[in-house]
Amino acid sequence: MAIDLRSDTVTKPSQAMRDAMAKAEVGDDVYGDDPTVNSLEERVAAMFGHEASLFSPTGSLANQLAIRTLVKPGEELLVETRSHIVRAELGAAATFSGITTRTWPSQDGLLKAEDPLAIAHENAGPYLVSTKAIAVENTHNFGGGTVQPIDEIAKLSTAAHARGISMHLDGARIWNAHVASGVTFAEYGKHFDTISVCLSKGLGAPIGSVMLSTKERVAEARLWRKRYGAGMRQVGIIAAAAHYALDNNIVRLVDDHARALFLNLTSAVSLTTTRDLIVPAINKNYIVKNDTTGSQSIRVIVAGVGVTIPNGKTALIYNDGTDITYQLDHLGALDLSGVLTGTTFTFTGDGTFSGTGQVKLPAGTTGQRSGSPANGMIRYNSTLSQFEGYGAGQWGGIGGAQAGGAIMTNKTTASVSYTIASGENGLSVGPITVDSGVTITVATDQRWLIL
Repeated sequence: MAIDLRSDTVTKPSQAMRDAMAKAEVGDDVYGDDPTVNSLEERVAAMFGHEASLFSPTGSLANQLAIRTLVKPGEELLVETRSHIVRAELGAAATFSGITTRTWPSQDGLLKAEDPLAIAHENAGPYLVSTKAIAVENTHNFGGGTVQPIDEIAKLSTAAHARGISMHLDGARIWNAHVASGVTFAEYGKHFDTISVCLSKGLGAPIGSVMLSTKERVAEARLWRKRYGAGMRQVGIIAAAAHYALDNNIVRLVDDHARALFLNLTSAVSLTTTRDLIVPAINKNYIVKNDTTGSQSIRVIVAGVGVTIPNGKTALIYNDGTDITYQLDHLGALDLSGVLTGTTFTFTGDGTFSGTGQVKLPAGTTGQRSGSPANGMIRYNSTLSQFEGYGAGQWGGIGGAQAGGAIMTNKTTASVSYTIASGENGLSVGPITVDSGVTITVATDQRWLIL
C-alpha cells in the first residue's frame, strides 16, 4: 500500500457528499433548467463579487472559456513560465482560440507585478503581437503551492487595467490561498475580469469548475462550452457535490495545510514491510514522523531513491523535484540569526558536535545573565572576560585567560556575590577588592586563601 500525495485531485467523495449527490434536484443544464447548477453558479459568482458564472466539467475548460473572452485570435496572453495554462493544458489556447502566449519567469511561481508588466506590449503595432490579458495562478501549483501576495495582485491589476490589459485568475486552488492568507474571495475577485475556480482540487468534489465574469462574457462562454462539446444535461448530481464541498470542506483546508508540513503516519495494525509515501515532483520541505507499529519503515519518494524513515523516527526532508534528501544535508551552512529571535529550543537527549572548528556560546555582561538561571547553564561573561557556568545556586568561572595553558589568572576585583559552599575551599591571588554591595560568603569550617 502507498500513500499518494501527488495531487489533491486523487481524493474521493465522502459518504455524506455521495448522499447529497443522490438527493440533488436536476434538470437539463443546456436549457438552463437544472436548479442545482443554477444555484451553484449564482452562489460562486456572489462569493467573488462577479455578475455571473458558468459551471464547467474541468478547470482547463474553465480557463480556456475565460481567456478566449478576453483575447482574440492572434493576440497575446501573458502567463508565468510554469503556470497550468501553458504547462498542463496541452496548448489549448493556441489550438482552439488562436491565442499567442508569452511567459515570464519567477522564483517558485511567486508573483512580482513588475515582471509581467515589463514584457507587456498593449499596442504593439503592425509587426508585433499585442498583449490583451495577463493570467495569474493562485495558488501556484507547479511553484509548490505558492500563495500570491494580494498587494502584488492589486499593483498588477491597477497597472494592467490602466494600460487596457485585462486580468484572468486561474483560481483552481484559490480556496487554499484564502485559508492561508485570510484574504476574502471578494477581495481577490475585484482585481480580475475573469476567474476560474475548481471544486475537485482541494475541496474533494469528483467533478466541476466554475468560470466567473460579467453576464456578457459568461453568455459568450456558454456558447463556446456547447461548441466544445461540454454542454451537460442533468448535471445537478455533480453540482450538488460542489455545494457540499463549499459548505463543508473549505474550513477543513486548515487541517490540510498543517498536514502538508507535518505528516504523522500511523497504522491500525502491526506492519513489517516498508511502505512508500509518494510526494509531488515540486520543491517542498516536509516533516515526516513514522508513528506506525511494528518494524515498518516509510520510504518517501518522488521517483528516485528517496529517504527511508525507520519506525518511531521523525525526519526533516527536502524534495528537490526529482528526489528526496535530508533537509540538513541540503541546507549546508545554516544561519538562523534574526529568524528565531526570542525563541527557546529544548533538546532531549545527548548531542555530539564534530569537526575541527568551534561552537560559539552566548556572550554577555554580568547584568545580562538569565533572571531565572538553572543548573547546567554555560556562557561567556564579557564583564569578567571568562566562561562561567551555573550550578549549586550560583554562577562560577569555568575558565579564563590562559598563556599557553601554563598560567591561570583571576580578577582582582570581586564584582558579583559569591559563596564558597560547605565542602569547598577558595584560592585567589591578591590583592582583592570587593565592590560595594558585593558579598563573599564562606561556609562554616571552609577556607578562602588569598595569596
